[in-house]
Amino acid sequence: MTEFNDIPTVSRPLGQAERFFWLLDQVSPMSFSFYCHLKGELDTTHLQAAMSRLQEEQAMLRVKVSVEAGKAFFKPVQGQAIKVQHLDGDVDRWRDDILQQVAKPFDAKSYPLLKCFYMGLQAGESVVFFICHHAIADGVSISNLMQRLLMLASQPHRLRHAPVYQPNGHSLDELLPSVFQGFRGKLRALKIRSGEMRDWYRHGNPKHVLAFSTNRAKACQPACVRFKLSKEQTKSLLINCKSKGFSLQAVLITAQLYALNSSDKRRKWVSMAISSAVDVRSALSEPVSEHEIGLYMSFVLTALKFKESDAFWSIVNTAHQQLKSHLTKKAALGFWHNLPPNILFKPTEQGARRLLSVSNALSPASSIISNLGCLDYSGLSGIAVLESSFNLCPSLLTSLCAAVTTVNGELSVVLNFDRHKMNAKNVAVISETMRILLVQAIDT
Repeated sequence: MTEFNDIPTVSRPLGQAERFFWLLDQVSPMSFSFYCHLKGELDTTHLQAAMSRLQEEQAMLRVKVSVEAGKAFFKPVQGQAIKVQHLDGDVDRWRDDILQQVAKPFDAKSYPLLKCFYMGLQAGESVVFFICHHAIADGVSISNLMQRLLMLASQPHRLRHAPVYQPNGHSLDELLPSVFQGFRGKLRALKIRSGEMRDWYRHGNPKHVLAFSTNRAKACQPACVRFKLSKEQTKSLLINCKSKGFSLQAVLITAQLYALNSSDKRRKWVSMAISSAVDVRSALSEPVSEHEIGLYMSFVLTALKFKESDAFWSIVNTAHQQLKSHLTKKAALGFWHNLPPNILFKPTEQGARRLLSVSNALSPASSIISNLGCLDYSGLSGIAVLESSFNLCPSLLTSLCAAVTTVNGELSVVLNFDRHKMNAKNVAVISETMRILLVQAIDT
């Protein structure tokens, strides 16, 4: 048993966003995974030692949620190490195996709130992945954790060095700019969010595409479809985006919107609300920095209305201007101050179901594009990362979740969806349409 004594700990109430995710997860799993497909031999003993060191360094990996006097708190847990769980892997099905683990809900008061898995594949290949409870996701950069884990596991001599303790986990509420703090900050955020709601409904009644079902009777059955651009294609796409003065995020939004609408020929084209995980630095010409996505993740909600005949880059311009406007106003950061008030939803299963019902009623049909940016795995010893991305468990509030990463210079897009609610063949068409649009954007 690992002892975690006399080291930084977290003991505080859950922030508004953390409480929101913790409650919703009890009735609609919102966990996510982050994985690395590896080439080379990885010593699992060293992997376990690296996981223990990671847990020692990160206070948020040593907490559980405790409800006291009707309030939810993060409480430190001592002496219980996160065990690396070993799974049998299949070279053709390992992505599905990860998704099966994502669909398994965390216990509301469980410990730990992060799980680590090792999956051996064919000779010389393996997969290492985390499953993370969303309540701690905004205080921990999951990609940085994986980079640190693999660095320590592949170079075990580093474990003899002193631990690198991370700052105590602050709630996202505490990281908001002063303009969003306090009562006036909440009013400012409400004003911005109300404006976005007007945009959504000004474009028509947003609705899910492809007859997306909100049937709650069936447990989530997550699945994914993936495509990637070559190193040369990715480089050319970024150069073209920069030369036109548009962000990669705007291009991704447009490609997904266009693909979603064009895949359903039975319907008139409708507006869609897109929740985009974007970079709060306002550096719109580059992918999101993985160093900021953990502590400073924010959502910019865009609503676009266009016709099939509209030029692709014209739609990109509209998306780009919306993103730029929202970031200039710091609207992305104010998003978290506009969650339903805690006082209306007790930290119980009944309160969770009420929160889900209210959130579902207030949220337009949306899909999420989360861009983790360029992931750097240089410096590993004896292993190389072939692929790395994350899977977000589709919830009742989202129809499609697109995870974007750049690894080894290649842009990878993974579309996560629920088999009970979206047809896999339709998602495959959406994926291929997105790929074609991005390739065409290189030369136009």
